[in-house]
Amino acid sequence: MDWSSLGHNLLANGIWALLVIGGGVAFGYIRAKHADKAPIALYVILGLTCVSILIFTFTGRGLFTIKPPAVTPENIEENVKLWAEHLGMNIGPANEPDSYFAHTLSLPVLPQPVEVFRSMKEKPGYLQFKAVINVSREHQIAFSKMSQDAVNRIGEQLSLDMGRANLGCAFGEIMAVSDTEHKTIIAGAFLQRGVPITSLNEAYFSDTFDQLTRGEGIVQAFIRLAATTPTPEISRSH
Repeated sequence: MDWSSLGHNLLANGIWALLVIGGGVAFGYIRAKHADKAPIALYVILGLTCVSILIFTFTGRGLFTIKPPAVTPENIEENVKLWAEHLGMNIGPANEPDSYFAHTLSLPVLPQPVEVFRSMKEKPGYLQFKAVINVSREHQIAFSKMSQDAVNRIGEQLSLDMGRANLGCAFGEIMAVSDTEHKTIIAGAFLQRGVPITSLNEAYFSDTFDQLTRGEGIVQAFIRLAATTPTPEISRSH
């Protein structure tokens, strides 16, 4: 629970309650003791009410609402933990070298994890989101049975599809050499996106996380189809 936010809300509600009660008592006293000044007091109350409504309409904040502190590189980790809690995410450790902090986030209903970290070297003013997708051993074996040209075309098609998805993320493939067939095959892929820390809020954080998990789903589906769909090269090898 965010006790600081709770305290601010209680303070704001308490001020409003005091103003409402105090205003009612003051207006009653003026009407009883100075009836001739009661209309003036009523106009003052109505004027303050109109000003409050206008302030809320144009700024989205109440007259006594306390503005949340700005998101900065110094408090971004605390905000990440708070946003993850609000969004019902699981949070765990992540191994990211040369970082101020690194956490692995996931949703209970989705298997795709996303690393969130702040790098000491690469754009320290940005919060980095990274997702790594590993190709299963079964699918790696399937790729190793294809010709090198077929595997290369699959990699090119995957890069093209990820570009068309317009996720706003950097994308790269992780290649490996098959021990049995001595071919270069796709062993995995990664997505990464950096977001300026000072521009972040909970909604922006959630949208970026969703973009990464969407990209993970696209890569996983593509690899599964590419590895299990028969190709002319595989047919000829049998």
